[in-house]
Amino acid sequence: MSSRCFPDYPAQLIFSGSAPDAFCYWPLRTCMIE
Repeated sequence: MSSRCFPDYPAQLIFSGSAPDAFCYWPLRTCMIE
């Protein structure tokens, strides 16, 4: 599931314990990366 929601997002961060932050800011960070 994480792969589908985060195609280019490092899965290690999500499973590292940053899940709440990642889920809240993943769209913003994706835009910043692109």
